[in-house]
Amino acid sequence: MVAVEATLGNADLAGEGVQLLEGRVARQVAPQASVLGHLRVVDEDRHPRSMAGAATLPPMADERTPVGGSAAPLDAALGLTRGEDDGAWTVLLLDPGELAVGSTEPVAYLHGGTLATCVDTAAWEALVRDHEGTWVVADLRLDFLRLARPQPHVVRAVVRRAGRRQAVVDVEIAAADDVERIVTLGRATLSRTD
Repeated sequence: MVAVEATLGNADLAGEGVQLLEGRVARQVAPQASVLGHLRVVDEDRHPRSMAGAATLPPMADERTPVGGSAAPLDAALGLTRGEDDGAWTVLLLDPGELAVGSTEPVAYLHGGTLATCVDTAAWEALVRDHEGTWVVADLRLDFLRLARPQPHVVRAVVRRAGRRQAVVDVEIAAADDVERIVTLGRATLSRTD
């Protein structure tokens, strides 16, 4: 089971249960191809707001991911953790594991989905750092500038604009040993759902 905050379209939730957590509706559904949208599965051990074994909602602004922690199980599996912020920039560190690699022949490189996950998570982390509310990624754009080797990377995100209902966050991904050599640029638009 996963907690879903986004609209599921015409998904039939009958019998699946709807639960109210801290004044916010969290629909619990078994993920099926017909209802999958943008889902953020959250580490239940890190967010003890679950009730009767239900999955929890994403952390709110006052519950940011701690340095060295991962916002979601997927982030942890890929090797993505929270770093120390650098002024206005939110910093994450990617120490890619085997799941993060796209191919090893003819050269090894990180999978594009790994880099997209980094942009998604970094944008969300940057926004909830200073802005209250429940936010979901509504649009995600990436420019892959060069192959990202399976080595440690620094992921930096900065909020460019945050309004009442929508925000724009820019993200840079660079090899940790050469932070000036950016491998991916991303921009995420996030929408507030509460």
